[in-house]
Amino acid sequence: MLKNKNYFPMFISLEGRKIVVAGGGKIGTRRVKTLIDFDFGADIVVVSPTISEELEVLLENGAITYIGAPYSREVIKDAFIVLACTDDREMNRTICGDCKEAGIVVNNAGEQELCDFQFPGIAQKDQVLIAFNGGGKNHRKVKEMRQIVESCLQISKKDGVNIHE
Repeated sequence: MLKNKNYFPMFISLEGRKIVVAGGGKIGTRRVKTLIDFDFGADIVVVSPTISEELEVLLENGAITYIGAPYSREVIKDAFIVLACTDDREMNRTICGDCKEAGIVVNNAGEQELCDFQFPGIAQKDQVLIAFNGGGKNHRKVKEMRQIVESCLQISKKDGVNIHE
C-alpha cells in the first residue's frame, strides 16, 4: 500500500521555462488554461495527435506551441514541468517514468500517487492569490472550501478573476 504524500505549498515563477502538456483533450485544455491565466511567459508545448477547439484558438493566438503527434521522449528534453494528461493510462505512466529518469517534475492527471505536484483550486482577487489543495483525496471538499472563501471575498467569475476547479 502506498503511503500518502505530503505536498509542500510553493508559488514559483515559470517565466521562460518549458512546460510540456501531453494530451490535448479536456484535462490538458483545462491545465493549459490555468497556466496561461498567470501570464508568466512560459513556453507551453502541447503534444497530442489532436487538440481541442480551445487549444486551437490558443495556438492561433501564439499562446502555445503544438506538436501534432503522439508523445515521444524527445519532447520532454529541456522541460521544467511535464503534465501527463492523455486518455491512455499506460502512456501517462510511461511519461511519468521518463520524467523521473530525466529529473523532470511531473503531474499525472489520472494517478495521484505518480505526481510530484498537484494543481490546486485557485481563487484570485486584488493581486492576492489563494490556492486550495486536499492532497488529492477529496476534490469536492476542496471545491467547497474554495467556494466558501470566494463567497466571503465576493469573488465571482464575472469579476474577471482566476477561478479554477
